[in-house]
Amino acid sequence: MSYNFWFKLVIKKENKDKLINYINDNGSMNDIGYIGRFEFDKYILDYLKSYHSDEEIQKQIKIHKKASIGYIFYNEHVEEDNPDTIGISFMAATRYMSELFRESESIYKWFIELSNVTSSLLAYIDFEHLGYRIIFHKGKEVNVQISYNEKEYSCSGVEQFCDIIDNFHKLANIYFNGQ
Repeated sequence: MSYNFWFKLVIKKENKDKLINYINDNGSMNDIGYIGRFEFDKYILDYLKSYHSDEEIQKQIKIHKKASIGYIFYNEHVEEDNPDTIGISFMAATRYMSELFRESESIYKWFIELSNVTSSLLAYIDFEHLGYRIIFHKGKEVNVQISYNEKEYSCSGVEQFCDIIDNFHKLANIYFNGQ
């Protein structure tokens, strides 16, 4: 089964320059998408070994001191009814990259830092039919899992659970059609 996971965040438009600076400082963008540079961890190394020779990986380590992962598809979502905010999404291009989005602590930390730099109102990982992991809410790192099992869902997380879920539902529907 093929799936594509997404990192999604909602920021104030006034923080878009901070977002662009962060992604440019930590990778490169072109018409196809984004190539991010991430700290090496076990999952990133395993991912790279699937596509590159050991020599090419050593070259990345020597030149950048980080792993180049991409293309990651970048999208902006602007809503007329919410002129002060913008939704941003980063979609994994392949099933293997989706697994990397789910497993890599380095990529998780990269997105937490991006959320922090941009003072994100909300940031989460969309695992398609498997559920969501809310990772940032109103300027703070959180960990709220929403898992689907047929028509039921279960959640685990933090004390401000109701506020986080309400905000997630509202912003996800506005910017990402509930996804």
